[in-house]
Amino acid sequence: MDTTLMDRVIQQAMAQVLMPMFDPEFPESSFSFRSGRSAYNQSTRYGTTS
Repeated sequence: MDTTLMDRVIQQAMAQVLMPMFDPEFPESSFSFRSGRSAYNQSTRYGTTS
């Protein structure tokens, strides 16, 4: 198996284990790097800053 592919598989496996443990700890106003949340979600919820 290619090392890049192996790294990606390991990253995904760890993310699947760690995300449910740490996601509840983040405040509802946190949008960065969270499943189902993006900068677009933030801008529609709070308005744009530009």
